[in-house]
Amino acid sequence: MPLTLDLVTPEKTVTSREVEMAVIPGSEGDFGVLIGHSPLISSLRLGVIFVYNEGRLAERFFVTGGFAEVISERVTVLATEAFNIANVTNAKAEDRLKTAHKTFDKSTNDIERNRALQAIKAAEALIELLK
Repeated sequence: MPLTLDLVTPEKTVTSREVEMAVIPGSEGDFGVLIGHSPLISSLRLGVIFVYNEGRLAERFFVTGGFAEVISERVTVLATEAFNIANVTNAKAEDRLKTAHKTFDKSTNDIERNRALQAIKAAEALIELLK
């Protein structure tokens, strides 16, 4: 019996599908979720959700933070931002980094600077993943 993975952002449902296992980047470290997992709620850190089917890595989703709720047959990830890494090119990742740096340069207060720094960190992590 498969596990249901729901990955959503404020804008859209990124994926909703049955999977064998999902490895989630929790704030206290990565954790794997299989069918029958104990209930759990965790905050997420910047990282990758690894999705496995038939014992093999099937997909990778980049997330920039959020929360995950696990119940025995479902994991719901409410992400700040999430997307399938397969849909990102090196050029898109580099553009993302340039935009984040421009935003930082134009920031006028600590809140804007912190958001821009988080965007820079996310873009740099994405570039590393694509290598």
